Amino acid sequence: TSAHNPDGMDWEVFKDIDTLVVLMGGRNLEKVVGKMMGIGKYNAESPVVVVRSAANPDQEVWEGTLSTIVDITHGQQLSPCIIVIGDVAGTRIDTSVTS
Repeated sequence: TSAHNPDGMDWEVFKDIDTLVVLMGGRNLEKVVGKMMGIGKYNAESPVVVVRSAANPDQEVWEGTLSTIVDITHGQQLSPCIIVIGDVAGTRIDTSVTS
């Protein structure tokens, strides 16, 4: 889903999804976190990963939980990014980019 306009979305439709991938949510990360916690599916300790410039040499990855990710990414340029929310976000894989 795209988070360009998080207030215009019906977040309740995601309550039965185990893993949510949000596109273009960097500027609205705090709102996305609030919306996800508000639907009751996810809690403050739910894993979150934010990936900026995925699969590019300048890729950056921030890992946290719904309660910590906003602070972890504070002051960072997140866009363009994807936000992964759910248990799969807690599974660490090799995110290094090779050329």
